[in-house]
Amino acid sequence: MTGWHLWGTSIVLLAIAAWPWLGYPLWLWGLGCLINHRHRNLSDVANDELSPGVSIVISAYNEAEVILDKLQNVADLNFPKERLECIVISDCSDDGTDEIVKGFDATDVRLARMPERRGKSAGLTRFVPECKHNFVVFTDANAMFRPDAIQYLVKHFRDPTVGYVVGQQKYLESEGDQVSESEGFYWKYETLLKRWESRVDSVVGGDGAIYAIRRSLFKPLRDDDINDFINPLQIIQLGYRGVYEPDAVCVERVAGSFGGEYRRKVRIANRSFRAFVREWPAANPFRTGLFAFHLISHKVLRWFTAFLILVAWLLASASAVTGNSWIAIALCGGQTAFCSLAALGAIQRLRALRLFSIPFYFCLGNLAAAHGILHYCVGRKHATWKPDREQSVQMQKTSRGRSFRWLLPLLLMIAIAASLLFPQATLAVCCVSLVSSHIAFPLVLKANAKLNERQLSSQAVESNTDPKLPMLSVIIPARNEEVCIEKKIQNSLKLNYPSDCIEVVVVDDASEDRTAEIASEFGKCIKFIGLPNRGGKATALKVGFNASIGSVLLLTDANVNVDADAAKHLVAGLKDPLVACTVADVRLKSPNELLRCEGDYQTFEFQVLTWESAWKSAVCVDGGLYAIRRESFIPPAFDCILDDFSISAAALNQGRTIQTVAMARAFENSCTRVSDEFRRRERLGRGVVQCLQRGTHPMPHTGFPFIAFVFHKLARWATPFLLLTALLAIVAISISTPYWLASGSVLFVAVNVMPWILPEYWIRQFAFGRLLAFGHVVMLGMGWGILMELLGHTTSSWNPATRSGFGDPQASSEMQH
Repeated sequence: MTGWHLWGTSIVLLAIAAWPWLGYPLWLWGLGCLINHRHRNLSDVANDELSPGVSIVISAYNEAEVILDKLQNVADLNFPKERLECIVISDCSDDGTDEIVKGFDATDVRLARMPERRGKSAGLTRFVPECKHNFVVFTDANAMFRPDAIQYLVKHFRDPTVGYVVGQQKYLESEGDQVSESEGFYWKYETLLKRWESRVDSVVGGDGAIYAIRRSLFKPLRDDDINDFINPLQIIQLGYRGVYEPDAVCVERVAGSFGGEYRRKVRIANRSFRAFVREWPAANPFRTGLFAFHLISHKVLRWFTAFLILVAWLLASASAVTGNSWIAIALCGGQTAFCSLAALGAIQRLRALRLFSIPFYFCLGNLAAAHGILHYCVGRKHATWKPDREQSVQMQKTSRGRSFRWLLPLLLMIAIAASLLFPQATLAVCCVSLVSSHIAFPLVLKANAKLNERQLSSQAVESNTDPKLPMLSVIIPARNEEVCIEKKIQNSLKLNYPSDCIEVVVVDDASEDRTAEIASEFGKCIKFIGLPNRGGKATALKVGFNASIGSVLLLTDANVNVDADAAKHLVAGLKDPLVACTVADVRLKSPNELLRCEGDYQTFEFQVLTWESAWKSAVCVDGGLYAIRRESFIPPAFDCILDDFSISAAALNQGRTIQTVAMARAFENSCTRVSDEFRRRERLGRGVVQCLQRGTHPMPHTGFPFIAFVFHKLARWATPFLLLTALLAIVAISISTPYWLASGSVLFVAVNVMPWILPEYWIRQFAFGRLLAFGHVVMLGMGWGILMELLGHTTSSWNPATRSGFGDPQASSEMQH
């Protein structure tokens, strides 16, 4: 295909993708102006003599939190009680929902419990035929009706051509709740479409929160059917119409989190598309007329919007590279810019602006729909469901990475577009970013330290003679540490610190070896706490904190050999009331020759932290050994991965500082195998995503710590992404410039392939080879961890059993600054 064929096809695909969002509303508005109102002239509200009997069906699973309010809401409806019944279908609830329904004092309310959990549709199929009235109103347990809602719904059934009536669902918008604001904006748009659809033909689909049908038109459902979509399709095929009634109002709260909203949309798209495939004759214009066109425009095209945009972007990108057309560049750049705004909308503070919140919610909804379609293609079904409130609580207990997994395709799209459209500029930006974080920023810090000549560590040593030492609690989290736990406890008990001012707290995270047994042998010399279930390192730290009594906490890992005077040096560094944490110089030694650079890297990291301390404050602590004031310690979430970074960030955000103490030394042995180091870096990558999503990092109001966070941490965490983007830019440049193709290819092979093809002997002999080998392990591990966390494959547990034993000062003495 030629260039114009590519970008021309891209325009067509974008037009199709835009039709259900922009073109279809204009079509309905124009058609509504031409076609007379089809509704019969009915009275506003039916009187009691004309009110038909109505059965209200409430589907419930673990709705104990709201079911009593719902039943009271039904009892308060402005509708003749003798013509109203209420059936609560419990899908094997186990939270007390059934007991609440049974205890509700009303003769027209009855409980219908499913013998096994099969989902909402299975319950409706089982009990709707048992309804005693001719009209059935479906609703959810958390949807509260206005008093006259039922009256407004059933009045339309006096028209014999009406088969179903859909009410208006409104959302309670809590102040500052951006999920409510985004969903509320979307439903205002949907409400407008329903009004116009009802005016010109039939409203497409129902609303599970409030819609009514004739009981005679209800057909049995499959367990994975979505009743409020497939029932209307079946009724339309029987020759009836669907009407929208805006005065029949129910009020409901939204999911409460973007994660819950995303999962809900995935489930709806999956089940709706499955229903469409089953009832495809509803899209036959020879059978359903204008409704078929509206069904495709309103529903089907929306499900495939993400796929259409992706293909259009790929075609525009290919045209921009091969044909260098300004139209193709504009198409690709425009889509990339829109997705960039959506990606920035992932930042909570920016979502307050419509410029970011609308693209964010648009991409969230369309990617969720695409996710649901892909689930259908691989045969995955969504039959059962959980209340959004329950899922929201669960999401607070687990990583929030799952709610942002859609960021991955957007980031890749931005990287590819930038590399193809502006390869030279993209390559320059990537190189500048890498050099700034890895070289320029440390040099600036070093120069500042030389100019100011601040010696914080020396001041700490001079203050060691202070006889008034605070109570110190040494907290040691342990998990499968039988190799070194005995030496660690002995090392802690021998610290050069007054025995009446120190306690050792060991928290065992449900070890599967002899860790607990060995620690228990020390008796009253230590406080030993054994957790019955594995909770992760952050949980162990919190338990240790609650059990400790010291005004200063000394946090250390089980394989770290602490120098006898280190505790005094660290505590002395806290003499300044502005200092919240003091960090020790933990010297690392790896028995694996290929990982020898890790020790050098650890030493360099401590030096950078020291230079940051000379400016104002280090950006973080070293989890191997650090001291912190008790009042500055904020326990991290129990599933936190980067616990040491979260703790130090909380202290910095309080306005405190972190200082390094060079004379406080400790020694640690690292991993024995490259694969173990890879898994450790992978875990760090997961923690990076979790940290950014939860905002557990220094905030802008901290000043220099935030700047240090951007250059020292954030830019380095982005290194895998920057390297990948730079590589794509080199490939794009190589397409049009043979010289770049040759030089870029040779450079890429030399840098990235050499560590894997050269014999291990040569890598051991040359520092550059060791550096490349270690760099590959770090970047690949971090990149893989970030990828897995963005995809939602998260874990909070940690496994330090792969360490090479207790830290050896002799082995680490080779490592000098």
